This record gives sequence, structure tokens and C-alpha cells, in this order.
Amino acid sequence: MKQMNLSTWVVVTGLALWGVACRSQQPDKLTTIPGVRTVVQNPAPTIPAGPGIPTTPPPGGTVPNPGGITGTPNPTPGGNGLGGNGRDPMNADFPSSFENNTPDRNAFLAQMVHFDYDSAVIRPEDLPKIEVVARHLTQQAKHLMVLEGHCDERGTEQYNLSLGERRAQSVRDQLVKYGISPDRVRTLSFGEEIPLVEGNSESAWAKNRRGEFVLMLPKGQ
Repeated sequence: MKQMNLSTWVVVTGLALWGVACRSQQPDKLTTIPGVRTVVQNPAPTIPAGPGIPTTPPPGGTVPNPGGITGTPNPTPGGNGLGGNGRDPMNADFPSSFENNTPDRNAFLAQMVHFDYDSAVIRPEDLPKIEVVARHLTQQAKHLMVLEGHCDERGTEQYNLSLGERRAQSVRDQLVKYGISPDRVRTLSFGEEIPLVEGNSESAWAKNRRGEFVLMLPKGQ
């Protein structure tokens, strides 16, 4: 083997020592190069978990309301939209003679009319009943009449009050067609508040969808 001359040996030895030095040193930070965007990828990033919404309250505490959601309290039950005393605000200007008469609920119980579901239309088979009432009022000029509209339990309270009023108005309109003065007839709606029969069957609902006649007699008669 030929002997390595001194200058060649110096060069080889220097290169070897420089390589070892490079491998033993690691950069402690990224060098920012002007105009070049450095992108660092983390294949499994660790994201600290934030506090969750508790599903059970701590002892003596309550569960917080997420998002500030608020609700509307339920309306006071038992209201019937009639001023709390059975008065009909739409007919408050009727003659005071209504207040001075005595009600008779049984006089025309057999003439009670009934309605189809969600309807205020007088059925043909009920027209003769209304005619009987009209004939009586024609013969008894001092007698007055209160018409009550009733509904079954389905539907909201406010809707049933409106439907009951429309039913009472339909009967009143028919009495007017038979010649009875509208000043002698007053309407009231009780909605679903006074069912005729209890039950959740179609038979019970059909009986509760009704219009009732309440004869108002002069006191002393």
C-alpha cells in the first residue's frame, strides 16, 4: 500500500473530525428565513379539555342553565276568559234585565244542539229544536235567552273559548232568522270548562260539543 502523504492525511482527518462535530450538535430552535413560512405539523395535538356542563347538581347546588335559555311560565290554570264571573265581555252592554231574571236551565234541555268536530255550523237535524225555542220567545215577550257554547277537551283553552263563542253565535243567528230580536239573546262561551259527560272517547266528545239554551224568566214568575 502506498503511504498517504502528509497533506492528504491532514485533509482526511479534518473532514472526519468536522462530521463528528456536526452530528453531535442539534439545533435548539427553528431558524426563520425572511420570506419563507415555516409550517410545523403535530400528528397528535393535545388540546386541553374545557369544563363540561354538569348533568347532576353538586350537593346543595343546582345545574346551571346552558346558553342562558329561559322559558315562559305556564298560564294560570282555571281561567275561562270570561272575567272570572261568567260574564261575557263582548256582550257587557246587554240590557240590565238579564241580571234581574231567574235562569231556568231545564226548560229547553231537550232542545240542546250539537256540533261536528271543530265546527260551528248548525246541523239540519237541529233546526227544528231552535224553531221550538223561537216559537216560545215569540209567545213570551218578557222572556230572554242565554246561549252557551261548549266544546270537547281537544284544542287549546283559548281556541275552545273562541269556538264556543262561534257556536253560541250560530244559534243566536238562527233565532234572529226566526224573528227573535237580538237584544233578547245573550251569548256565553265556556269552551271546554263544563263537559256534559266525562271521558276521552268520541262518544263523550260528541256530547260535549254543544249549545245550551238557558231561559231567563222575570223574577216572581
